Amino acid sequence: MRPGRDAAVVLAATALAVTAAVAAFVGLRATAGQGYWADGYYRLLVASVAECFDPAALGVAGACAGVAALAALLGRSRGRAWAWAPGPHLRTAALLLLVVVVGLRLAWAVDGWRRARGPNLLLVSIDTLRADHLGAYGYALPTSPVIDRRLAAEGVTFEEVYSQSPKTTPSHMTLLTSLYPSVHGIEMWQEGTPGRVLNPRVHTLAEVLKDAGYATAAFTGGANLDRSRGFNQGFDVYKHNDQLARARRWLGAHRGRKFFLFFHTYAVHDPYVPPPDLVAAFAPDYRGPVLDALARLRAGKGGWWDRHRLFWKSVDAANPRDVEFVARLYDAAIRDMDGSWMAPLLDELDALGLSDRTLVVFTADHGEAFGEHGVFLHDDLYRGTLRVPLILRLPDRLPAGRRVAAPAALID
Repeated sequence: MRPGRDAAVVLAATALAVTAAVAAFVGLRATAGQGYWADGYYRLLVASVAECFDPAALGVAGACAGVAALAALLGRSRGRAWAWAPGPHLRTAALLLLVVVVGLRLAWAVDGWRRARGPNLLLVSIDTLRADHLGAYGYALPTSPVIDRRLAAEGVTFEEVYSQSPKTTPSHMTLLTSLYPSVHGIEMWQEGTPGRVLNPRVHTLAEVLKDAGYATAAFTGGANLDRSRGFNQGFDVYKHNDQLARARRWLGAHRGRKFFLFFHTYAVHDPYVPPPDLVAAFAPDYRGPVLDALARLRAGKGGWWDRHRLFWKSVDAANPRDVEFVARLYDAAIRDMDGSWMAPLLDELDALGLSDRTLVVFTADHGEAFGEHGVFLHDDLYRGTLRVPLILRLPDRLPAGRRVAAPAALID
């Protein structure tokens, strides 16, 4: 090699070695409390180091190239060679160091490529969806034709599935950790106090799958699934709101490797404000104050609490017509979710050629009450609030139309 090139190699090797050492220190320290090494999650350790190394390495490589080019230009302009020329032993050691550092990173990339094939997982949670308001679970009204035809008819329906909590935050954390709420400790936010954060030693479904080579992403409605509670643990990407558009873009970008996508929406959560045409279809004869509240909710903005109070203030729990109408609004919201959320998501899998190798798991965190026991919403422990749907579809791997009567739970 030429003296200038030799010096550039030594500079690059030294800089990349230091970068790798710093990345290892930072990455391992950041995950020290998560128990990855003790529990055999080696790939998560390597991933944490690589996430620190990759952006720094690009900057180091660019800086070294710039320094080498600048030194060469200055030397030529002054008619002089490089002031420092490393000896052959130093040059050899630098080359070996470069091979080791670059080789380790390439080995990680090859390992990722080798593990990229396999079945995908799409986990869908429809917040506040009770099982017995779906056609697949015997409901008489046409609330869920897409779910019935494209999931239940093509997959396995579990008939008796129960949530471990009637609340969004603890129920979803149980779903993602397989721990009871009393164990993981992640409760609903208490007004005026910060909520608990998941212990990093708890391994989530996302971490298990990421360690097995899956790309992981979550697109949720936020709020009670805010990443700050620890829900983002193990996800490469965890975003709130605009779920459908983000999920479709992400699927297109990751169609070439196996993935785990967690998709969540509050589409059927109160206040129930489905499109007017669906309200007319499910409750054409109602005339009352709840209709006026719907008109105001469609015209106004405001936060969820304001909209929630406005809606329920219009409902007379002692009036059977109001109670019936609220239940029909919920049905209309389910029908809207079925066509506006589930259909496009399943269509995207079809369009990308992913349906045949993607396990779709369709479920909910809890159900909803409609005055059966004198209450609304989801503050009780009755069947309507705790029984949730669970449908699994994986073409040619799971039997189409199969129904399982044995009881199950979200913790499973």
